[in-house]
Amino acid sequence: MSSAPPATPSPPTGNPPRSPPFWRADSLLARSFLLIALLLLLSLGGWFQIYRSYQREPIAREIAQQMTTTINLTRAAIVNSDPRLRRELLLDLNETEGIRVYAGSPEEKLEPVPEEVMFELIGGRIKACWTSTRPRASASTRARRRRSSSRCRKR
Repeated sequence: MSSAPPATPSPPTGNPPRSPPFWRADSLLARSFLLIALLLLLSLGGWFQIYRSYQREPIAREIAQQMTTTINLTRAAIVNSDPRLRRELLLDLNETEGIRVYAGSPEEKLEPVPEEVMFELIGGRIKACWTSTRPRASASTRARRRRSSSRCRKR
């Protein structure tokens, strides 16, 4: 009977066992860190949405005020300028202020404004300011408009 020599353990082949990735770590520290990071991101997202919703009205009021002022000042400048110099006034408005005035026609079709909350708020503010600042009204109408014109002014 021949006896075989005892087997010696073979050296390990390949790479040593790797630790699990950080996001799958089983330690309490890693899980706590991930939970706190997730809560911070969720609270930051919620804060941002609340901030956006509260800022819509002031931003819409400011944009409407700027648009109404630009329209009224441009209209007053064109109406009160010398007819011979109106072309130069329009060119100057285009070059210095970036305001382009186009002649409209009855058959011209305009694209509708996108139905978004901000555009609706701006449109409502412009309509309120526009009706309160229209020229050539009777004295009683002007007095009523003056009383209601605080809707379109800055507060």
